[in-house]
Amino acid sequence: MLLFTLLLVLAACNSSALEVSVIEQPVYEKGEYGVITFEVLEGGQPVTGLEISALFEMNRMDHGHIEAVFTDIGDGVYTGEAAFAMSGEWMASVTASEGGNDIWTETVIFEVGEGNEH
Repeated sequence: MLLFTLLLVLAACNSSALEVSVIEQPVYEKGEYGVITFEVLEGGQPVTGLEISALFEMNRMDHGHIEAVFTDIGDGVYTGEAAFAMSGEWMASVTASEGGNDIWTETVIFEVGEGNEH
């Protein structure tokens, strides 16, 4: 009975299969914030009303961590800004919360593009 209960709890914990993807990649420009936009889906359908935050770090170099909070602009789209240290491959640990409780975290790898030099 205990094993059945444990399996039921584990199945319930994994029932929320959110998917996140970068739909607008940021561009690096020295001293500027880059805009990054995520799309959040569940079963192929947009998910709105979440509190989305991310912790960014460069994938192959140490430039520290950058935190950002995202704004729900509707239709499963969330946008935010971060001051990326340079262009290249970055990782985002994206966390979704509801009512202050973390419900899901996923790591996304993306590219920060090179902007115009001023």
